[in-house]
Amino acid sequence: MTLGHSPPIEGIKPDRALVAHLENGGSSDMNVDGTTPAEFEYTPPSNFDAVAERCLIHLFDGKIEPSSFGGIKGGVANGLLIQIIDADDAVAIDFLDGETVTNNGKFSLLAGVDVVFKIGKGDDQLYVRWTLSRDHGAPLLLKLGDRLRVTVQDDIQAISEFRWVVKGRLIRIV
Repeated sequence: MTLGHSPPIEGIKPDRALVAHLENGGSSDMNVDGTTPAEFEYTPPSNFDAVAERCLIHLFDGKIEPSSFGGIKGGVANGLLIQIIDADDAVAIDFLDGETVTNNGKFSLLAGVDVVFKIGKGDDQLYVRWTLSRDHGAPLLLKLGDRLRVTVQDDIQAISEFRWVVKGRLIRIV
């Protein structure tokens, strides 16, 4: 796993777009009881490296405010860990350097001002666009065995909907 552009290498060819939800046990529904931490991950398919350019996060719930997590008043105690786990199961990158996302406003630690609140009829909506290539100067390269992991560490089952999508491109290794 490295940050930065990969030089062209013989035998590596761009193959297809990457659009994938982080999943836990085949489910992308992240509104779970994480009192026993629940890990949601994206791993590149075999024979591919993934060039992750951005993550899109959407959270729908009742009254969403910056100090809440979804509509959970006051936020949550333990929050979300956002990490890259390498092939040896070690933390290669902790994107928040020990911090966690415990409320809606803290998504700005990842995405800066690309955090949008939409208030209206029905569920309020929170949209986050975390552009890795802008944040780190280049897309994030996930090699064989690397995983983008978000760990839910609180009971957030009360949230209507919470999903995390990684976008970029896959490069076939031949």
